[in-house]
Amino acid sequence: MVSMTQICIPVPTLEGIGELLSTVWQGTINAAKKHPYLTGLALVFWSYYPKFPFQVVFYPFKTLFVGVRWCFGFGRTGIRGASHASRYQSEHYGGYTPKDSLFARFQSYGATSESSLFEDNEESSFLWSLFGWGLFLAGGSILLIGKGTQN
Repeated sequence: MVSMTQICIPVPTLEGIGELLSTVWQGTINAAKKHPYLTGLALVFWSYYPKFPFQVVFYPFKTLFVGVRWCFGFGRTGIRGASHASRYQSEHYGGYTPKDSLFARFQSYGATSESSLFEDNEESSFLWSLFGWGLFLAGGSILLIGKGTQN
């Protein structure tokens, strides 16, 4: 007989997420008031590469996606033989894979290099540049008026 274990995973509500973000925001504001020069310097340094914290957060998910895709058999040189992907293709599609299917999309992702899979396009680079300038201006203004905000 197999013993079973029940696992409960709490799912946050929108109110809980809002409360968490509010707490983080207030903590950030309080830290900026206590240490305006460090905050200003951090914002100025961040402005030189504004994507960095987002890429740090996103990297584990990207790695997980690439690893799962590889485990199923979608590789750089195509679908690997004797893999889940090759069996699924032979059983469901045979010699024809519909071009708009999820299978074709994963096949395309497999052939795409990992570095270019999540690269930004030209339209979003303007937004990152704008965000970087905003960080620079905010950091610079905090550095300039920082002495007056210290308690």
